[in-house]
Amino acid sequence: MLDSYISTLCRYAERTGLLQPEDLVFARNALLEALQLDSFDEAAAPAEASLADILQVLTGDAVARGVCPDNQVARVKNVPSTRTAKRNTVWRNARR
Repeated sequence: MLDSYISTLCRYAERTGLLQPEDLVFARNALLEALQLDSFDEAAAPAEASLADILQVLTGDAVARGVCPDNQVARVKNVPSTRTAKRNTVWRNARR
């Protein structure tokens, strides 16, 4: 299941110019390492989900498996940049 989300995230990065096609395998392997996953099914169909949903699924799984902590700061760092105002508000409130 995660393979679909990882594949879709890499394709999103390529489509938006964040990655060159020749860097897809490297980026995918970096994600697998960061998420502490041992394998990847290249035949997995891409996920039909928004970027925010993809990130939520991947970070939620990582939290559930103990790969990263479940705290507001970790979640805010992974919020897409379209929500910058909300992220800044959370950071200001967290500093108080």
